[in-house]
Amino acid sequence: RVEELLRIQATMLSSMADAVITMDPDLSIRSWNLGAEKMYGWRESEVVGKTMPEVVEIEFPDKTRDEVIEDFREHGYWSGEVVHTNREGHRMRVLSVATEVKDDDGEPIGAVAVNRDITHRVKTEEELRSERNRAQLYLDVASVMLLVLDSEGYVTLINRKGLEILGYGDQEELIGANWFETCL
Repeated sequence: RVEELLRIQATMLSSMADAVITMDPDLSIRSWNLGAEKMYGWRESEVVGKTMPEVVEIEFPDKTRDEVIEDFREHGYWSGEVVHTNREGHRMRVLSVATEVKDDDGEPIGAVAVNRDITHRVKTEEELRSERNRAQLYLDVASVMLLVLDSEGYVTLINRKGLEILGYGDQEELIGANWFETCL
């Protein structure tokens, strides 16, 4: 029964689309699921025993690698966005979540990391911000109040003239507010 349960769990782990990587206490790779193989282009047999920086180029946008490891060691957990470069040299924005694994006595026995490629999402968000900024430029040249509401009546954009008419100094004071509750 235990063997069957372990086999089922291993199959489920292997089948995940996200990269699931287990590591020993020294952060050397112990296992690398099919999601990791697809994401990074390396087979498990090529990476076991190596550390992630030996396999994948990693950039931490907000911290250094040492700061991230220090946070991880201190809290037993780390989550954040990083940039990884796969085997073919393609850079990916990755949401990484690493958790320390402890034995029954509370002693660290390793770690598990789940990495998700969010490159497409980040690119889409950047495009939306760019479009929003472009729309804002068009709105701001108007000499009348113009605003954009979402389907529930929340302000998503308002031009400078609208802020002036309503007596607001900053657009952020109104963005996200319900127009019908706030301004009418």
